[in-house]
Amino acid sequence: MSGDLSFIKQKETCSWTKNEVADWLQFIDLSEYKRTFLDNCITGQELVDLDNQDLAMLGVRTLGHRKRILKQILNLINSNFSDSDGSGSNSETSSNSGSVSSSGSNNNNSSKKHLAKNLDEVPCKCYYKKKVAVVTINNSTSLSQLKRKIKREFGRSMTLQYEDQDGELIPLKKDRDLKTAIKYCYAPIRITCSRRKRGTKKETLSEAETNLMDSIIDAMVVIDMYGNVLFINKATEALFGYAKKDVIGENVKILMPPIYAKKHDKYLFNFRKTGKKNVIGKGREVVAVHSNGTNFPIHLSLSETKNENRHIITGTIRPLQNDNIEEELESLKEVDDPVIVINSSGVISLFNDAASEIFGFSAEEVIGDNVSTLMPSPHKENHDYYLANYLKTGKKKVIGKTREVIIEKNDGTIVPVYLSIEEKANSNGEKLFIGMISKRESKKPVNFLRRERGVINNLTVPAILINDKGTIQAFNEEAGKFTGYDMSEVLGRNVKMLMTPEHSDNHDQYIKNYLESGVAKVIGIPRVLEAQHKNGTAIPFKLTVTERKDGDSTYFVGMFHSS
Repeated sequence: MSGDLSFIKQKETCSWTKNEVADWLQFIDLSEYKRTFLDNCITGQELVDLDNQDLAMLGVRTLGHRKRILKQILNLINSNFSDSDGSGSNSETSSNSGSVSSSGSNNNNSSKKHLAKNLDEVPCKCYYKKKVAVVTINNSTSLSQLKRKIKREFGRSMTLQYEDQDGELIPLKKDRDLKTAIKYCYAPIRITCSRRKRGTKKETLSEAETNLMDSIIDAMVVIDMYGNVLFINKATEALFGYAKKDVIGENVKILMPPIYAKKHDKYLFNFRKTGKKNVIGKGREVVAVHSNGTNFPIHLSLSETKNENRHIITGTIRPLQNDNIEEELESLKEVDDPVIVINSSGVISLFNDAASEIFGFSAEEVIGDNVSTLMPSPHKENHDYYLANYLKTGKKKVIGKTREVIIEKNDGTIVPVYLSIEEKANSNGEKLFIGMISKRESKKPVNFLRRERGVINNLTVPAILINDKGTIQAFNEEAGKFTGYDMSEVLGRNVKMLMTPEHSDNHDQYIKNYLESGVAKVIGIPRVLEAQHKNGTAIPFKLTVTERKDGDSTYFVGMFHSS
């Protein structure tokens, strides 16, 4: 928090920046929600329009906290009106103030809102199920551009409706509909998003077909050409732990681990476009996910039915017995995606052909080596610490999740991928970790800083990124917990603010000497130091620094570990 809260009285709430909104949250003792408000770009203009549902979608789960925020928003609005009255406002404004106060809602505060057409940047608050996102448009934005922005937020194409001043939902089908919304709606424009379903009307199954499939002992799933589930039989309900009503109408990806789900739409798109059958008509071993979130191996065979009335794909599923972990591991060698298995010391015990293809190493070259061989700095130096910390605490930060990480190939190339990790135990009770990798598709190169920030944000230890001037460029959530600072308070400032005086006075010179001489005195060498917490206390910690290059520019990643 900046410490200067004069803006609360001096500035109209609608003109607050998102950082000022975050400072206001800390001022009212609700700083735990600063991060989500910043991530969703909640400025003063969006703040005065928030309601109970909005706050729940933003992650304010406690009813008492939602009530407190809404009450404080109402106080701000009434304060703005009082200031207006004191400067000669007319009776109509006073009347409006009274209506806001009596209704307990800020939706009547139209005199303090701005018509979207009068703004250079128009915020749109987009709702999808329990999620909310804010995107910005302007008067020249087309509907297709808006849809692309929303797709980036929610990961899928959407059907859109905007809420007019009477609360009616109006479909957004053409550019002129969006122009109308901008012309007549107050900012932010509220947009309701729903999943766009295609092709499901023609491809319904007859009662005779569904009855027949329900009598079959194998699990069966029928989908259309866009992945929408048309039918699952009783065996599928038993195998996956879902009821029919929970799956039919959803995308079949809900039955897959994230690492497969991320690619499934692309498979279907390519099949619709080319007609090329890569997996249809064949049986293969893959991994499925139960409704409780656990993964299990299955044998999947796909068949296609196409005529003038419908085009569907039927999957027949048989669970694979995995009581023998050694047999299960052996079957992973045949999985199409890269798979790596390590033990509790990080040593590689399995490296399938697909992994060889993406990394450029043969299995013989890496089996028996530490998995850090496949990682660039700073992960290479710290992976053993991550693993030892998990074995000590049992706290799962990455296991069972899919994350975007970077790998280092045999030729030194760094590639972004998706990684999913699952924990197993062998017949001797020893822990094994199964990593499944999916290559991240990218049509254009990832900006260096954006990539580095993504990596640092995924780390489970405090980490920061600085440039060659010592200016902080990235600061993850764990670093915030460690130092007491919020990201908005440190980005763009010199890293010396996090140091005790004995180190901060000379830090700029340390960097300058290294850049001139090239002599690494601290890079790659863990050191025990003290950090300066926001509250002024000194915190002992172990620091590891690694160097990163972006062309001629030099950056440094610092990771903090408990000393």
